[in-house]
Amino acid sequence: MVNFRFHLISIIAVFLALGLGILMGSTVIDKAIVDRLDREIESVRTESDELRTENAQLRDDLDRVDTYVADSAAMAVEDRLDNVPVVILAERAVGGETVDATAALIRAAGADAPAVIWLEDRWMLDDQNSIEALRGTLDTATSAASVRDRALDALARRIAEPPAAPEASDAGEEPVPDLLTRLSDAGFIDVQGDDVDLATFPAGPSRAIVVTGTDSLFSESDLTVALTQALVEADVSSVVGEVFVAGQSDDAPERGDAIAPVREDDTLNATVSTVDDLDLVAGRVASVLALEDLATGTVGHYGYGRGADQIIPAAVR
Repeated sequence: MVNFRFHLISIIAVFLALGLGILMGSTVIDKAIVDRLDREIESVRTESDELRTENAQLRDDLDRVDTYVADSAAMAVEDRLDNVPVVILAERAVGGETVDATAALIRAAGADAPAVIWLEDRWMLDDQNSIEALRGTLDTATSAASVRDRALDALARRIAEPPAAPEASDAGEEPVPDLLTRLSDAGFIDVQGDDVDLATFPAGPSRAIVVTGTDSLFSESDLTVALTQALVEADVSSVVGEVFVAGQSDDAPERGDAIAPVREDDTLNATVSTVDDLDLVAGRVASVLALEDLATGTVGHYGYGRGADQIIPAAVR
């Protein structure tokens, strides 16, 4: 007959055996899981190292390509704008270094481009003083709604026509200042260049490049289109270039957005060339080749953004 003590010991032994079995089983399972995780972590680490090495190699390759493009840019554009007057019109807040680099390459192509004309924020005409100042510059009492368009038309005609001898308002009085001088004095333009005589600038009928971009003060306005239309109406062969700066937000502008209104205008699309990557050396080369092509009436849309036809014009000698 089994007594109670023996029965109790048997029950305890059963539970101890179950507990020991569970402990041993969980240890084996945990070790298997840990081993598998260790293998997966090592695999990810190896893959990450391989990708890091590959990315470093790609960056090195890209740096070499960029260096090659930069070093060969001057050779690619050499003599393509020999003695051609080119007026560079840049919207304020667009990257100054990029504008300088664009101007330098245009000059390296042989162009007569001694200055950059910066369009200042007064063109926004967002206060009465600016409106009155522009009216005074044009010597007109036209409405605020039309004074800017009239001023842009006058600026375009001034670029299109070689400067004439200064006019005197009345006998014995000082000559009337040139339009560029008046616009500069009124704060609508700032001329960047060494020893530029606005009364004799440009040297003759010119081609023009309008530089806008993601950071332009006028990115939310129609100034770029209005200026481009004025140049077309004045028969100034023109290129419109974009300096793109990538944004961080989901709704940030994409490459090509700044010049999309020009590209999407049926008239301008057929008469004005565009380049959406002046921030890259390739885009600056494209701008020079596009300015050259305007001599034969060839129009194209270059770069990588929306509306571009090809990366760069065909470099035909």
